Amino acid sequence: LGDVYKRQSMIRAPLITSPWPLYSSISILLLVNNVVEYLWSSIVTNICLSLAYSILRSYGWWRDLSREGGVGLMATYIMDSIKLGIALFMLSEVIFFTAIFWIFFHRSLSGIACGCGGRWPPSGIEVIDPIAYPVLNTTILLRRGCTATLAHAITGRGLYSGSSIGCIAYIWTLLLGLYFIALQATEYIASSFTISDRIYGSSFYIGTGFHGLHVIAGIIGIAIIGCKRWSSSILYYSSSSIIGIRCSIWYWHLVDGVWLILFSCIYWWGL
Repeated sequence: LGDVYKRQSMIRAPLITSPWPLYSSISILLLVNNVVEYLWSSIVTNICLSLAYSILRSYGWWRDLSREGGVGLMATYIMDSIKLGIALFMLSEVIFFTAIFWIFFHRSLSGIACGCGGRWPPSGIEVIDPIAYPVLNTTILLRRGCTATLAHAITGRGLYSGSSIGCIAYIWTLLLGLYFIALQATEYIASSFTISDRIYGSSFYIGTGFHGLHVIAGIIGIAIIGCKRWSSSILYYSSSSIIGIRCSIWYWHLVDGVWLILFSCIYWWGL
């Protein structure tokens, strides 16, 4: 019983003494405050400092979680808390994109009221042909979803089982994600309208642009977790590594699902 109590104390100690929740609250508050300040005064310096602080805070917190999982201090309830946190984060992302789609449909279905000339897309806007970059991006998205699922399935087999196949699947997932971003940038360059072209340009670039930022975040997350998973050190194959891979794949599939809705509504239906 003494050993069990000591181990439970070691597991709970990082949660009780961890400064990262307080630091995270401060960094988020500063970031929101500086964004509002930027809207009024156009001061970019404070936003950059807040972003740098948030990145350092995230690195420190994830580093501690990785170390705790590597030495066996990550209990089941901690992993359940991480899953719950990721689920709530993904729910907030769903609500965020729901608001963007709400704006798009509200304005597109009331074109006369919003000054669009009684039609959608507004007069003078040359929309992007969906049978071009959008279809190619959708194909890439479906392929990277398959490779991510394959890598996720192989990860749970064991320490070395299928490691080479899983590594190749992860690399293909990252390459397809980078290719997706490159095609998105090419589409923006070739587009005949900008974000300042009334409500259509604003809703189009806000929706697809934020999706692109989420793809970049997913690429970074999968790259970090993948490097840890296939590191030469046996210490990195731990409970924290497994939960990190699963959460990254869940987030990746959420981003894929958002793109399918974007393609169906903005590119295809919004013609």
